[in-house]
Amino acid sequence: MMNKLFLLALLLPLFSSAKSTPDSLVVLDLQHKNLSTLPNAIQFSKIGTLHLGYNAFVEIPKELIAAKNLNYLSMNFAKNLNLEASLNTIKQLHIETLSLNNSNLIYFPLEFGESKTLRNLYLKNNFIKTIPEYILIHGDFSSLDLDGNQISELPKEIKNQQNLNFLDLSQNTCINNSSTYQNLNLLPNLSELNIRGAKTLPFTLWDLNKLQKLDISEGVFTSVTTNTTNAN
Repeated sequence: MMNKLFLLALLLPLFSSAKSTPDSLVVLDLQHKNLSTLPNAIQFSKIGTLHLGYNAFVEIPKELIAAKNLNYLSMNFAKNLNLEASLNTIKQLHIETLSLNNSNLIYFPLEFGESKTLRNLYLKNNFIKTIPEYILIHGDFSSLDLDGNQISELPKEIKNQQNLNFLDLSQNTCINNSSTYQNLNLLPNLSELNIRGAKTLPFTLWDLNKLQKLDISEGVFTSVTTNTTNAN
C-alpha cells in the first residue's frame, strides 16, 4: 500500500504539468488537426495569437472568453461553423483581429459592430451580399477584408469608419460603381485599397488622394473613365 501511495505522489506532478503550457508561449497554431473542441491539456490564458483553421469546429469555442490575452484569432476554412451559435461568444472575446476566410458565411453579423475591441476583420471568400449600416455606424475598424463576396453596394455609412486604413473589396461588383469611391473619399486614413477584378474604373477612384497602395490587378478593364468636367 505504501509503495502505491509513493508512486502516486511521484506521478501527481506529471499529471498537473500535462495541463500547463510554457509561460513564454504566445502564438499557437492548431490548424489541420480535425479538432471539434479545444484540447483540454492546453491552457490558453497566455496565448496571444491562435490559429484554429481547417478544423471541424461548429462554433467558436466558449472557453476562449477566459483567454484575456488573446488578441488574434483565425478560424479560416471553418466549413461547419454555425455563426449564429457563436455570436454571443464573439461579443465577449477581447480580440482585435478575427479571420473567418472561406467559412461559408452568408451574412455580416451585427455583433461584429458591437465588439469593443475588434479592429481587424477578415471575411474573404464567403457569400456575404450586404454590409449592414449598423456595423459601419457602431464598429471601429482599421482593416476590412471582404474580397470574394457578393457585395453590390458599399453603404454611405462607410464614412463613419474614420480609422479604416486597409480595405479589400476585390471581386465584389460594388467596385465597378462610382458611388463606392465617392463614399471612400470621406475616409481620411484609408491608405491601402484592393479592387482586383474590376471591370471599370470610375473617375471617382482617382479622387482618393490619401491612397498609398492600390491593387487593381486581375480581370479585364472594359473602361477607365476620367472626369471630363475637371479635365476641362
